Parts: sequence; C-alpha cells; structure tokens
Amino acid sequence: YGAGDLANVLAYIRNEAPVIIHIDLESRLGRLSADTHYRNQFETGTTSGSSDLEKRRGWEERLFPSIYTNVANSERVKYGVLNAVNDPCGIATVAKQYGRDYLVLRGVRLRTTFSDKDSCNRGELASCEWYAHVLDRYSVSELRAVVDVALGHVCSADSSVLDTAAGGYKEVQIH
Repeated sequence: YGAGDLANVLAYIRNEAPVIIHIDLESRLGRLSADTHYRNQFETGTTSGSSDLEKRRGWEERLFPSIYTNVANSERVKYGVLNAVNDPCGIATVAKQYGRDYLVLRGVRLRTTFSDKDSCNRGELASCEWYAHVLDRYSVSELRAVVDVALGHVCSADSSVLDTAAGGYKEVQIH
C-alpha cells in the first residue's frame, strides 16, 4: 500500500461504506409497510437479539451516559451494521440471526456512531469523521479486505472475513 491509502480508506468509511439493518422481510414487511418509521425494540417489544430490555438500557447507558435515560422509546437508538467490505449479501453473521434481507440507510451517517464489534461487548466507538482508532482494531484480514474494497481493487469482499471473535460484524448505532 502507498502514501494516501489510509486517507482514501477513511474517506470510504466516511462517505461510502453501506450502513445497513438486516431484516427478515417475509415476516416484517407487513408491519414495515404500515409504518412511517423503522422502530427499535423498546417500541415494538420484539427483537432477534437480546430481549432483555434492562441489559440493553445498561449497554446504552455505558455507551452514551445519561443521553437516553429519560427519553421516549422512539428517541432511543436503532442498531445496524457497517458493511465495510461491501458484501452484496450483507454481513453473514448478522444475516443468520436477523434475516438475509437488509435495508441500506442513506443520510444517517452523520448521526451514527460506529463500533469495532457488538457494543454489548464494550466495543470502541467512533464517528464517520473520526474512525482511524476503530480501524486500528481491525484484524489483518479484515483490514486487507476493507482496504482492497476502499481502494477499488475489488468491488466487494465476502463478509466472512470479519472477525467472528468480535461478533463477525462492525455495529452501528443510529441516533
């Protein structure tokens, strides 16, 4: 890799890497089409992740101290993933749990925080503008895949390259 490549990779994360939410459209399409917003688990009472709302409140308090303590459920964060490798199938480990379909979120990047792994495991947080410290936590194979996509050497990489010890994905929290 050469001079300027890091800046190009960070620009890719900042501007282009898809922010997505995996979903099972077959089971959720009716509810989605009848609503004006994508709802979080505090609003719907359903999830394919941890259903323990007290644990989730604790995780959110640790991540964002006092920010979501006394807010309406509709104001709480929504969770998704960064498709840093631009895998057209989304993120394999997340698809297994939440559904093979996914929504690509546009226009949310500036109100999104990014984590190097599932945030319930004390991931390192970043913004799209300040991401280098999270990129530094990527494994060598993850980093190679993201760099190759970001620099245009390949259009996409298989998301199975993402470190399964870190959950196999890079979580995002949409505020």
